[in-house]
Amino acid sequence: MKQDSTQVLIVGGGITGLTAALFLAQQGVNFILIEKHKGTSIHPRARTIDIRTMELFRGLELSEELG
Repeated sequence: MKQDSTQVLIVGGGITGLTAALFLAQQGVNFILIEKHKGTSIHPRARTIDIRTMELFRGLELSEELG
């Protein structure tokens, strides 16, 4: 069995886990993200994105893609 070493383990690939992964990657921090589901959900979960969240996503240069 292969063993990986990492600085941070992120459990869950929802919006919080994925956002944490983006910020860690931006800072050059080594991480592993694990998710129990193979694919994405067909049902949307987020209804809105608040102002502070958009400010953070803007810092990641993602605001244009999120609309």
